[in-house]
Amino acid sequence: MAKRLYFIAKPSYQGLIVEKTIHFENFRGQSLNQKHKSIESMHHAIRAYESGGKILEVSSDSPDPLGRKLTGDALLAETRDGNRVPVMNIFESAKVFEKGGPYRDLLEADPADVSKDQRLKSSGRLLGFHFEDVPYSLTPRHLFFDWIYLKTLYDRKELHEELAGYDMVTDIGYNMSTMFASSARACAYFISLYHAGLLDEVMKDLDSFRKIYTMVF
Repeated sequence: MAKRLYFIAKPSYQGLIVEKTIHFENFRGQSLNQKHKSIESMHHAIRAYESGGKILEVSSDSPDPLGRKLTGDALLAETRDGNRVPVMNIFESAKVFEKGGPYRDLLEADPADVSKDQRLKSSGRLLGFHFEDVPYSLTPRHLFFDWIYLKTLYDRKELHEELAGYDMVTDIGYNMSTMFASSARACAYFISLYHAGLLDEVMKDLDSFRKIYTMVF
């Protein structure tokens, strides 16, 4: 059995999204077929607890093309110098540790190699992030990644309506205990903001964006 988080785009007294955990049968093996079976198993388990709603898997292993387009490695952000780089490259290259960072060269590295860079594992405790002359703290925990991800997605208008058709979002590879960055969580925020008519207001600037972590309905 495996345990993962899933994210419900449902504004409530708890905030813009609801996070829950689900236990499901995990199928071992690295083949795409095995991973798809695990995703199907997770979604089946979720449907046993939730009353309806469409579920989108956002990962490189997603059976849905939209889910693959929305991963942090695939979604390209435009930096202030005009380059287009994966959101995940920005996230990893902006990390500031006790003994090093930010490692700016990771901004233009192959996405497949970024997370394997040993400096990200050997530089001590993570202290925060620094990107384009702006420092970001670790509080709220997901703020920096969610900001750069949603700012990028906000500019991809052609994806908005399709993504807004989903109610819940998963990521089969997301480790809730060790990972800060979750494209699935960010997508759930997007869906809630879209349906609440708050996207334009929240995405005006960073101060406006911070409100999503305290916004309740």
